[in-house]
Amino acid sequence: MLPKIKIAVTAGDPLGIGPEITVKALKDARVLALCDVVVIGDKQALIKNGFTPELGSVFDTASKLTGPLPDVPGPTVYGGLTSFSAVTMAARLTSKGEVKAMVTAPVSKESWNMAGVKYTGHTEFLKEFSKSEHVLMMFTSGKLNVGLVTEHSAIKNLPADINYKKIIHSAQLFNKALIEKGFKKPRIGVAAVNPHAGDGGKLGTEELEIIKPAVGVLRKEGLNVQGPFPVDSLWTKMAKGLFDGIICMYHDQAMIGLKLIAKEPVVHITYGLPFMRTSPTHGTAFDIAGKGKADASSMVAAILYAAGKR
Repeated sequence: MLPKIKIAVTAGDPLGIGPEITVKALKDARVLALCDVVVIGDKQALIKNGFTPELGSVFDTASKLTGPLPDVPGPTVYGGLTSFSAVTMAARLTSKGEVKAMVTAPVSKESWNMAGVKYTGHTEFLKEFSKSEHVLMMFTSGKLNVGLVTEHSAIKNLPADINYKKIIHSAQLFNKALIEKGFKKPRIGVAAVNPHAGDGGKLGTEELEIIKPAVGVLRKEGLNVQGPFPVDSLWTKMAKGLFDGIICMYHDQAMIGLKLIAKEPVVHITYGLPFMRTSPTHGTAFDIAGKGKADASSMVAAILYAAGKR
């Protein structure tokens, strides 16, 4: 029998669905057979959701906090401190090679902010922690692969956040990731940011001034990249198998199409780090926390992907 693969799993915000999907995922037969899991998070919340010792070991990040686990789901300082401490510990373990990869359950950006955490999310923290110059927010589900140029940008900030260098770096990382997934010369489609790809400049000039020139540079480097395409037609081409992956300019361009088309659970990958980090592709879902209704399929897929079962 092959040795089990050691994975660090953070339980996310203790008042969201993170502890529930973590426990459910650890009970999955495939995870039990493949992984030796170190769970990092609020032990009270994990036990409340059915955690037992045979599922793995626990590092309790709430042990130094005063007061019990709050009763009402929602953003709290308690949740922010607990979940950020878990991510920090998992990053340390993974970067030292004590575990093969880290998998993170959902955190609340509001809780992090309330707790005085300066980062807007996992990606920003892990990039700084690992001193990585460029990282890519990437999503995969079966044959569907998507990369993002920006991450969690407000729509009003997109014109400033989308730039020539960022598109080039994102596409280069995405191309490398797809090669690692087995595509010899990945076919990559690039999304426009404006309706109708700017309609020749009438609906915006980002396509003419930023995206198209970046695509030209990438093609000269030998990448099989095409675009920019209006995002609706790009997703149609992707669904027909005309691309091995697509680059989207912002979050919802990627997630709406991906979640509608995907036939398998979607896994989020932070590509470009010196270690593997994956996560499910949903949030804390405070509205259903504690009700036992959370779907753990994306969490299971994230753990299996991190363990190398792709």
